[in-house]
Amino acid sequence: MIVGLRGASLLALMVATGCGNVGPTYEPPSIPLPAAFQGGGGGSAGTLEGVSWWRGFRDEQMNLIVAQGLDENLDVRIAVERMIAARANVRGSGVPLSGDLDAEALISDTNLAPQQETATVELGVTWLLDFFGRLANQRGEAVADFEAAGFDFETARLAYISDVLLAYIDARFFQESTALQRQNLAARRQTLDLTERLLAAEAITRLDVIQAEGLVNDTLADIPGLEASYQQNVNRLATLIGRPAGKLQPLMNRGAAQPVPRGGPIRSVPADVLRNRPDVRAAERRLAAATAAIGVAQADLYPSVRSASRPGMTCRICGRGTLARR
Repeated sequence: MIVGLRGASLLALMVATGCGNVGPTYEPPSIPLPAAFQGGGGGSAGTLEGVSWWRGFRDEQMNLIVAQGLDENLDVRIAVERMIAARANVRGSGVPLSGDLDAEALISDTNLAPQQETATVELGVTWLLDFFGRLANQRGEAVADFEAAGFDFETARLAYISDVLLAYIDARFFQESTALQRQNLAARRQTLDLTERLLAAEAITRLDVIQAEGLVNDTLADIPGLEASYQQNVNRLATLIGRPAGKLQPLMNRGAAQPVPRGGPIRSVPADVLRNRPDVRAAERRLAAATAAIGVAQADLYPSVRSASRPGMTCRICGRGTLARR
């Protein structure tokens, strides 16, 4: 329904006295969580969103692999694109009072003097009066969807980084375990050689030599399994970051210490783990978006009131540059 400016003013006065935003009012769900726990402190870890926590290991090779993987992982890139789309919806969403300017320009030749032309420009402004909160709810829904998309990105990023770090740490573990087993093998071979010499000197029995040979054989049997586990995790890591295993292998074969986090753990209540889960926070934002969508649907049950103003103007361009108003 389109009305004039006087009608719009009258309707605005009537609605101001009897109408308002329709739909439910969103209230974030509250869960009573303990502020402290037995045997621990009562501090809070705060918000861990966007924290590069893996840098606490201080492993430059691991940081490089994580950075390469984040640039190539499709799940993370899809989540980023969804954030961009949600941001566009926020920018394009309505506000409580919005104006759309429609302009139509028509240039045509006339029978005027050759130096003169007439340019006719029709300008109009249409105002949608948000009496029932439709546009406000639309904007609230768009903002909540954008925030939910941001937490979805954090969920995808967290899951991906966790897989990368587990593969990298496991690869370093089996690499270091293989090196330790090779050192054990060298030491046990020396022990076996010494035992055989003692047997030749009749200082020990044959049983001691058999036991030393058993330790050497056990160590030899462990090494292939450790090497296979190391190679398996390197291949898994290469798949995660989207690189051929042949290009990642030289970097991993250089060796590095087992990643160990520097500094003590963050002391806080266990409830902070739940508060910082991005999937839980995304679900809360989607609840807010759904609540705002109810308000939009209920506002659609009422008439839409628009105020249109179209003052006609004719711009006559002549040799003297005069402007005439129609």
